[in-house]
Amino acid sequence: HPGFAEKDCAKCHAAGQPPGPKTTIAPVAQLCIRCHNVSKPKTPTATVHPPLKVGACLLCHTPHASSREGLLLAEPRRLCKTCHAQIAKQASMSHGHPPAAKGECISCHEPHQSAGPNLLKQKPTELCGKCHTDLMKRIAAGKAHPPVAMGMCLTCHAGHGSDNPGMTRQAGAALCTNCHSI
Repeated sequence: HPGFAEKDCAKCHAAGQPPGPKTTIAPVAQLCIRCHNVSKPKTPTATVHPPLKVGACLLCHTPHASSREGLLLAEPRRLCKTCHAQIAKQASMSHGHPPAAKGECISCHEPHQSAGPNLLKQKPTELCGKCHTDLMKRIAAGKAHPPVAMGMCLTCHAGHGSDNPGMTRQAGAALCTNCHSI
């Protein structure tokens, strides 16, 4: 971090006192936003990551030094899992979504805020379409199940993982009968 690297503790800590959590010149979140413009919603409907919303920057970041990008406390796989254990559990199911199973959360999610739900980087159809190109071609050709054509993929498919083939939320006919009568 610049102040730490420059050995200028006074950028964040009161001069003449040993640096520590109790000697910061302002609350941590206020110190962070002096240089990092991430706390204000970019759009009126932006989804803001809850720790950021309450100014808990130090839940994910270290204020001094880290070997990880963004001064993260741990690798994203471990870091995200500390609060999102249920999602990590889903990703480890027999049909885990590869990016989620590898802990590559930021391949789909923004870490601070997003215009979309669940901090997604794009609408689910666009985001999923980046990897599922053959499926997107079939949809464009008009050969798609109507909910898929409407971008409602997550109605039937789990986003992080499932024990069902195809990452479906339910197995076989149980899934279909949610919308279709037999």
